[in-house]
Amino acid sequence: MVGPARPSRPSSRGTPAHSVVGGRSGWRIGVEAVLQPRRKQAEFYTSQQGIQTENTADTGGGISIGFIDHGDWIAFTPMNLQNITALDFRVASAGTGGRIELHVDSLAGPTIGTVQVPVTGGWQSWTNVVMPVTDPGGTHELFFVFVNNPGDGGLFNINWFEFVGQGVGTP
Repeated sequence: MVGPARPSRPSSRGTPAHSVVGGRSGWRIGVEAVLQPRRKQAEFYTSQQGIQTENTADTGGGISIGFIDHGDWIAFTPMNLQNITALDFRVASAGTGGRIELHVDSLAGPTIGTVQVPVTGGWQSWTNVVMPVTDPGGTHELFFVFVNNPGDGGLFNINWFEFVGQGVGTP
């Protein structure tokens, strides 16, 4: 039988939170941190609209996102851009090319970065493009919105993106 919840006790390690897990009371001390890798595979989005995944012939193989049309998007959460100055994207296009816009917290949220994606001559002809970004401060959901002209389809493929900068490794 589980008794009434006890109030949290202060700790030198952070703000505690009381929790009940599996019928037993326990203490969780500190702040939860989600560590993100420097290189993020595009197919590991949190949510998306319109894109599909496919096998890639890029170095290292694996999966990429493709079949990207104007207005499609992917999102990742939680993401913190502290000390991040740019994102380096691995892209390919035999279509129209286009642009990647980075928005904070919603599809219509503030734009903190944009980069043009050129036609590379093939859906598996990969190149890198770098998007300078402005740190919005704090942790957010990031929306990568793919655009060109309304009605355009077959813009480009994305294999991965990589964070550029000191990141959380800065003292």
